Amino acid sequence: VKGWSQNSYLEISIYITQCIGYGLNNYLITDIDKDGMLEGPNFRLYTGIKEMFPNIYLIASGGVRGKNDLDELKDIRCDAAIVGKAIYENKIDLKELSKFDK
Repeated sequence: VKGWSQNSYLEISIYITQCIGYGLNNYLITDIDKDGMLEGPNFRLYTGIKEMFPNIYLIASGGVRGKNDLDELKDIRCDAAIVGKAIYENKIDLKELSKFDK
């Protein structure tokens, strides 16, 4: 909220439930503590979301370090991931990413 400088205090599960009620199915979810840090995604967060909402399209964002993280995100059924910093820092290249294309 407001450039990640203000907390909404809204539980993500409540928010997604409300959004599903409006017919929304695609979600870009960023763990701002991980964003740009190259410390690995918040797998626990994304696993929990996919367990609660298995039919949503989930784009994971924050912390992706390379191919192994993408493999694990795929294993927990994330549909896509933001990998900008990993590309910028040469942790993963576009040829590797093409292997993850559906």
